[in-house]
Amino acid sequence: MKTTRLKIEGLHCLDCVARLEQALESIPGVVAADVKLNDITTIDHADVDESKLLKAVSDAGDYRPHIVREDAVYQG
Repeated sequence: MKTTRLKIEGLHCLDCVARLEQALESIPGVVAADVKLNDITTIDHADVDESKLLKAVSDAGDYRPHIVREDAVYQG
């Protein structure tokens, strides 16, 4: 199992969160998506290409996803 971490700009409400969780969890191989309004989103999956995850987020609305690497320090 692999986990991808994203910082997603453009989330404004819980409807956005629900929309993104549904979009991500509809991708074959994605086991769970824990979308956070003001924090790091985590996606557990079976080695899904990260570009598919980013595209699903962008296609779901006016959201701008950025991959957060484990060795990176997020500075808001």
